[in-house]
Amino acid sequence: MEILGTATSWLEIWAIIFTVGSVLLTNLRSKSLYPVGIIGTILFFFVFWKAQLYASAGLQVYFTLIQLYGWWFWYKGDKGNEPPIGNWSWGFVSLLLIPVTILTIAISGGLNYFTDAKL
Repeated sequence: MEILGTATSWLEIWAIIFTVGSVLLTNLRSKSLYPVGIIGTILFFFVFWKAQLYASAGLQVYFTLIQLYGWWFWYKGDKGNEPPIGNWSWGFVSLLLIPVTILTIAISGGLNYFTDAKL
């Protein structure tokens, strides 16, 4: 299928539909946002893997795990209370930039050296 001059698979279309659905359900604060979002991220994993975008595929694994945790927390975590929301200091966030930068360089180098990744 061709949309706006680019080849688009049915897998990608369904991934978009589920992901947009998850965002809409998030705005409604519906617990069904989690299974819908999980399906979207799993479908996008395969879209990115097929396109040899392995870092993006890896992010989908992370997004799926975070959604599984959110789903669990909503039903079981903290005895039904809302999760606490806090703030990190700018100093702490700045310190996080060091390991994040090192990890980004390492993953980028590894993907470049060990895979046929497109990007």
